[in-house]
Amino acid sequence: MQIDFESISTYGEFFIIEPQAASLLEQERKLLEIIRPAAVVFRARNFLFDQPYPVWLQAYRELLHDIQQAVGHRDLLICIDHEGGRVVRPPLPITRFPYLCKWKSLGPKIAEAMAIELTSLGINVNFAPVADVNSNPLNPVIGPRAAAETVAEVIAETVPICEAFMRSGILPCAKHFPGHGDTSKDSHYELPLVAKSKAELMQTELAPFQALIKAGVPLIMTAHILYPQLDEHLPATFSSRILRRLLREEMGFKGLVVSDGMGMHSVSSTLNTSSTAAAGIAAGVDLYCMAGDSLTLETTLKMAQDLQASVLNQELSRELVADRRTGLRKFRRLARQHPVSELPRAVFDSHAALADMADPSGEYRHFQYRPDKGHDTAGKK
Repeated sequence: MQIDFESISTYGEFFIIEPQAASLLEQERKLLEIIRPAAVVFRARNFLFDQPYPVWLQAYRELLHDIQQAVGHRDLLICIDHEGGRVVRPPLPITRFPYLCKWKSLGPKIAEAMAIELTSLGINVNFAPVADVNSNPLNPVIGPRAAAETVAEVIAETVPICEAFMRSGILPCAKHFPGHGDTSKDSHYELPLVAKSKAELMQTELAPFQALIKAGVPLIMTAHILYPQLDEHLPATFSSRILRRLLREEMGFKGLVVSDGMGMHSVSSTLNTSSTAAAGIAAGVDLYCMAGDSLTLETTLKMAQDLQASVLNQELSRELVADRRTGLRKFRRLARQHPVSELPRAVFDSHAALADMADPSGEYRHFQYRPDKGHDTAGKK
């Protein structure tokens, strides 16, 4: 297929967009018709939390339909962050499963239950599981989101979870490559640094990702973290040494590389630089996740325009863009499209029982929507 390098939509396909509210704004509709992104991600702000299930579900169905109509893709990647614990976006009765660290042998069953609920929302990509090793007790952001504190346990638990998601119609995305478990800073707010040698990383942080790659994980999300022993100057999201040389060439990953949210403070300041969009694509990013309270579709349009300028100015190879776009389109055809549908009460009752089996304390039930939590829109009351 001939590629129109003069069209913004050629570059818009490299982005995951996030709507601003529970209904599509007219300005958003106009911008989506121009950008035509490959994917959308939903957060808590895209659901009517004060309405009963049939009402919020219908509003969400209309939002998704309006996005699909504006974008014009039949094979849209429809994404969500749905880990369990505090990282849950839709309202009740969508099940509040406990943190990943509580799943243990129930992991595949919980993943299958999650998939039933997510596919009922039309979701086909879940930014989970967390593949980080919870090796630093001072880590402010991973902790119980990780499966375990040892490499062997993380591998033993995350591989079957990914396999369960895949056979249930959900494409899982392992995160945060090359590892966020041994940081003392939260990349939502500042840029962490992990000073481990490559050999140390291979033994700990990278081992779960290698196992998941071997198992066929289709997507991997980058970490906005500096690893000076791998790249002295650039965080993983913008490092070809980490994404192309290490992840692609040495570890053999063939799927899609997704950036962590570009609204996170560790990288959001770079969005003002015109070379940022090209830097990530050149490094190996396939999809920029344009999620964050500070980001709008205007931000995405600017990045798409910056990417276009880099190609037209011959700063970024047309061949690279064409190859990456072809790969994206092939991948999107693998994603199943699910109709939005209301689930019976019995399904949620059985899933609640499963959640109780994973965490009999019931502590997970306290994780509910908090509109004042910024990036973490589901927090503990």
